[in-house]
Amino acid sequence: MVKHPTYIRQSLQIRERCGFESRQVYQFAIVLIMCLLISTVADARNFIAKKCMAEHDNYSDIAFCIDSTRNENIRIQNAKQWEFLKKNPRYRFPGQSLNKCFGRPKESVIHRVETTNDKTVLYYKNSIRPCVSN
Repeated sequence: MVKHPTYIRQSLQIRERCGFESRQVYQFAIVLIMCLLISTVADARNFIAKKCMAEHDNYSDIAFCIDSTRNENIRIQNAKQWEFLKKNPRYRFPGQSLNKCFGRPKESVIHRVETTNDKTVLYYKNSIRPCVSN
């Protein structure tokens, strides 16, 4: 028989008495902690869930009520957003929300062009307006 220090002997005796390895205990504890951290509690704290729970008794009816009410709210929000985008189309494109000239004709920078046999001359305007008013 091999002579172990006291703390190792006690550990071996505990393992023999319990019938399982301490590694299994740690794995079980980790799984248990993960389940407790990941799991969510279903609680009716919002208005829609409370209203549906008051109206219906069956869980599937409650779920259908919550889902249909939520989908109706999403449809209303989407309709408002599309209405806003129809009035302000510049918000549909990235970086154009502050562009006041979006969709308006822009004034040309070139005043006139003269072409001769061997060259082309461009005359630019002294100043331009960023966009032409309609």
